[in-house]
Amino acid sequence: MTRIHRWAAPLTTKYKSGALVVLIFLSSLPVLSAPLPALESPLPTETATEKEELIAEILALDTRLALLNRQKEQAQARLAAIEANLTSTAREKEQLARRAAEEQENVGAWLRFLVEDGSLTYLHVLLGAVDLKDFLTRLDLVLTIIESNVTRLENLYALTAALAAKEAELARQEAALAQEYAVIKESLAEAENLRQAKARALAEAEKKLADFATVLAVSQAWETVLPDIDGLLARLEAVPWENIQPDSLELNFLLGRAELLYREATLAGVLMNTGDEGEDLDLSCVPGRLILARPASTGRPAYTLSLELVPDGRRLLLNPAGITVSGIAVPSSNLALLFAERNLALNPPLPMGLKIAGAEVGVGTLKLTLVRE
Repeated sequence: MTRIHRWAAPLTTKYKSGALVVLIFLSSLPVLSAPLPALESPLPTETATEKEELIAEILALDTRLALLNRQKEQAQARLAAIEANLTSTAREKEQLARRAAEEQENVGAWLRFLVEDGSLTYLHVLLGAVDLKDFLTRLDLVLTIIESNVTRLENLYALTAALAAKEAELARQEAALAQEYAVIKESLAEAENLRQAKARALAEAEKKLADFATVLAVSQAWETVLPDIDGLLARLEAVPWENIQPDSLELNFLLGRAELLYREATLAGVLMNTGDEGEDLDLSCVPGRLILARPASTGRPAYTLSLELVPDGRRLLLNPAGITVSGIAVPSSNLALLFAERNLALNPPLPMGLKIAGAEVGVGTLKLTLVRE
């Protein structure tokens, strides 16, 4: 055994040395192979945050362009109205000037008559009376003539004042006309700047985003939806919510509280009555929100607008909660732009002395809690 042990000792030492070499070699393999996964799966060219920021920027530019176009259309409508009023005012001024000139000529002839022959003629008329009755008749005639001419003089004063007022109105309309032209000119310049900014944003997105085609499609869909959303918001503003009657009413006189319940169909019915015939719009109540859904039509995809109800005294404010176009959520930054100049509120008829303390939207219902003001 001793001889075998002595013979195996060098071999054991040799095996240990070999094992150590193998271990050192194996331990170096992870270091050498670490970069390989990166070659097989390259990193994406954009981050999710960068993509979201680019989409938000592009859609915000689309929104501002649409709002600017609406402002331009409103300015053009005001421009047309001012031009029509301007034409009418100018015609009225011309008529007043003609009447004033005629009246002035009549008054001038009367004044010349008074200066040249009037006093003697009136005196001769009165002194030529044969008796008292004839004198009174002649006096009445003279007074009638004088009164008629005084009336003409007063008419001349009134026509002169009306003419001055019409000239001032004409000047105001001309100034308003010039202002509207300036607004339209400024809108066109701003729109061009926005279009250039959008072109730059699209170029940057095309360079950075792998799915640029999807982003472009979202932008184009948003462009077609925006005018319809603008019309929908105008429609909401015009809804006579004050005429809506609750489906149920519970009063607690001891606590000074009341609960009004409106069903989804009731709210939808009031909204439907304000739209054009054949215009599809679906209103639904889901927990916490009212949902307005517009189906797709020619040249426009389907979209939904969700609203939150916030109590404000005796009315409910309709605040935007989200918009989705073809199932894609639009960045919330666009909602502030769309709702900036809107006065969207629901004004239900409430019992006197009560205000809205809470609004709870459930599945198919809207419940309002009222308390004493």
